[in-house]
Amino acid sequence: LYTSNGGESWTVRYPVQYWHMEDIFFFDTLNGIACGVGFAGGEIFKTTNGGAYWELVYTPSVPVLALSFLNDSIGWCGGDSLYKTTDAGQNWTLLSGSVDGPILKIKFLNESVGWLSTFGGNNLYFTSDGGNSWNLKLSSVIDFWFTDVNNGWYNTNSKIFHTTNNGISWEEQYSDTNNNVYSLYLMNSEFGWAVKSNGIVLHTINGGTPVELISFSGDVNLNDVTLNWITASEINNSGFEIHRKQVLSHQSSVGNTEWEILGFINGNGTTTEPQAYSFVDENLSAGKYQYRLKQIDFDGTFEYSNIIEIAINSPTKFSLAQNYPNPFNPSTKIKWQSPVSGWQTLKVYDVLGNEVATLINEYRPAGSYEVKFDASSGIRNPVSGIYFYQLKAGNYSDTKKMLLLK
Repeated sequence: LYTSNGGESWTVRYPVQYWHMEDIFFFDTLNGIACGVGFAGGEIFKTTNGGAYWELVYTPSVPVLALSFLNDSIGWCGGDSLYKTTDAGQNWTLLSGSVDGPILKIKFLNESVGWLSTFGGNNLYFTSDGGNSWNLKLSSVIDFWFTDVNNGWYNTNSKIFHTTNNGISWEEQYSDTNNNVYSLYLMNSEFGWAVKSNGIVLHTINGGTPVELISFSGDVNLNDVTLNWITASEINNSGFEIHRKQVLSHQSSVGNTEWEILGFINGNGTTTEPQAYSFVDENLSAGKYQYRLKQIDFDGTFEYSNIIEIAINSPTKFSLAQNYPNPFNPSTKIKWQSPVSGWQTLKVYDVLGNEVATLINEYRPAGSYEVKFDASSGIRNPVSGIYFYQLKAGNYSDTKKMLLLK
């Protein structure tokens, strides 16, 4: 079958009556090679006109189920045995390496390094000598794919795993116990697909990374830090733990306190759409702080983000700002700064000097602060008119007036 519109429609390019095709590979739009099962064993065909016509070029004695080519000359094919060609399939050499069963899939990354899977035990093998010897690496493998020497994927019935170090270690990327994963294909280390049962097709644009974090930053507002982060895509994302630790001034930026868990923000499960998140860390003392995210999957696996550092600067003098808005109805905000730690009070008085509300009456570290005053709930029977608010901190005292208009 052939398509020229990205798979929207297909046409029969070359009718086959006497053999069963198992694998196909095209070097370019015109030149390709295919393998399959014939009456007496394997059959290998070539085309030079985009598949309009296929020429039988080789008939090994055993069925040929898989192909892998590095370029338009060097390739491998396999079934019960493994063969290599250096002349685009015109001639094939039987290799000495053996595996446990019929070869289902082959993928060579260069002339030395390659992988293949077998039928029966669903085993995955690795070679570093061009296929002359093979080492068993994994079992229960349904399908696999490599895009380069380091990056590879394989799937079991329900899970997809990824390696970034040529199969030395593997990390689970995806899990679904309700629908089997049948096949994998990736065009490069980021762009690919997986086919599942019940007509489900998975698509990745980041190599299957469970959660791709594309930004993580923090903004300071007085003594509050607002953390913002964005994901490009998510797979099985339960959510994010927010961690913080303080950096003491006489220590290095590595920090000298233990990580503290501030909270948890729910993730969006599985999505290919960008998602934005935020978290506010309030009422911090002056100093430097480090933050990180602990992204947790539904199965408990987790990954840490990069660490960002935020500074809360100490005020250099006392100040009490004019409330805003002013006039107000019914609420307004009041800001102030204290360069020293100590007991602080912020109270509201009417024009007769009667105390009508206490907004702050507590010990606070040096810093910048903001409080909201709501006359509708902070004053009994509030009336329009002038009110005064007074800040006291140690020996400092300041008073300003504000206007309530109902």
